[in-house]
Amino acid sequence: MGVKKILVVDDEQMQAKALAGVIEKNIVGADVFYASDEEEIKDRIRNSFYNLLVLDIRMDHYETNGIALAKEAISNNPFTKIIFVSRFLSEYLADISPLMRDGRILAFSEKEPYDEWIKKLKPIIDDYYASADEQSQAADALVSYYAEAKNETDAYKKGERFEHFVAMLFANIGYKEILSRVKDAALNEVDLIVRNDIEDLFLSKLGKYFFVECKNKPEHRTDKNDIIVFGDKLSRSNGMAEFGFIFTTSTITRNSIVQLAKMDTEEYKIIIVDNVAIMDLIQAQDMKECLKKLIDQQVHRY
Repeated sequence: MGVKKILVVDDEQMQAKALAGVIEKNIVGADVFYASDEEEIKDRIRNSFYNLLVLDIRMDHYETNGIALAKEAISNNPFTKIIFVSRFLSEYLADISPLMRDGRILAFSEKEPYDEWIKKLKPIIDDYYASADEQSQAADALVSYYAEAKNETDAYKKGERFEHFVAMLFANIGYKEILSRVKDAALNEVDLIVRNDIEDLFLSKLGKYFFVECKNKPEHRTDKNDIIVFGDKLSRSNGMAEFGFIFTTSTITRNSIVQLAKMDTEEYKIIIVDNVAIMDLIQAQDMKECLKKLIDQQVHRY
């Protein structure tokens, strides 16, 4: 795996910063960042992309602990592996066991002087990334670009990068004509328009074009109003687009699900592709089949 995005979390800032620096220095190609403040930790866990989390299990300074953070990390980054750091594993065995059974935990490690500690961490981390080499180069590139888009701080670049990433996803599925930032007759801007020219019996029945909305706001869930506005764009397409996709680096609110159910009688259909679904697509052996499964699930769900 060429993409090595590592997040180090510790409630002691000096320790988090030092460990992140040692890992980055010794792991070739690693992009390592850290968090130590409680709010910063929560923000990084929820909204950043990483595929390895080095996590202090016991945080005496805060109300939360590493177990709760690990569960949230897995929810937001389904393919993330975790290295737990602690001398107090016995206190958390009951909570750790389910994570172990699911294969989420890569290793346990105790704090040591950094020059000695990295000697033990380096082979674990190197082996982890080496063992993931079965990913195709295309999937690896998509993971990298998704990480860059999601972690971008510039507001304009954040939207632009994510739109480019989603376009790359559709291109990898097999779509050839993908237009960006298109305005309809009412001057409503559509992030992407995908011509449904793929040779597939199931997908060919979904209309001439797909409208695609891209929401790169990891800290904000897609809400009811986003659904309504996008639905209005689809309704103004004069039948050109019967299917629309909202890609979001976050999730959707309960109100959004209710709104989607209310719109079920409309002539168009909106499919939500959230952070978890995006990672499923990237990692899928067959992206086209994964997309079809996602559509099938939501057509029958809402």
